[in-house]
Amino acid sequence: MSGKSKALAPIIIIIIVIVFSFVNFKNKIDVMTDVKGFSPMFFQACDFIKQNTPKDSIFLSLWGAPTAYNCERASRWDSNYLGDIVLSRNLTTTLDGLKIQNISYIFIQKFAMSQTTYWSLIPVSFVQFLEDNPDYFEKLYENGPSLQECVSSGGCDGTIVYKINYNI
Repeated sequence: MSGKSKALAPIIIIIIVIVFSFVNFKNKIDVMTDVKGFSPMFFQACDFIKQNTPKDSIFLSLWGAPTAYNCERASRWDSNYLGDIVLSRNLTTTLDGLKIQNISYIFIQKFAMSQTTYWSLIPVSFVQFLEDNPDYFEKLYENGPSLQECVSSGGCDGTIVYKINYNI
């Protein structure tokens, strides 16, 4: 190996390490940008929730961990009854599933709504079911565009909080 080759090898290694470090650092920055950019309307809704619901309330919320942390209320999404609650469109079945889970409020994040029925999204048809039964699902709070505007535009930011009325 010549003297130039021996000197060039460490420089190439240093360049490779710098490139890999930059790529890794950039990925971390991109992730933190997404975290920092989480919906401001979600946080506004959490302020409403903290001021207007009992501390022992339990929320049905797709974003369970952010709901529990930012709204300071218990939150559930994954349960054995989720399919009955979110997909049945039968008022008795939905209310029974919610009651078994001791859920007293439903927290809808409009940015997570979808026309499809994936477990990691909120079906628009479920939200429409809540809207169609206002005696049982009382809308307490909404921010962002209306539900209809959100659905017709294919998505939007905003939230809705419903109180569940079991005793009607």
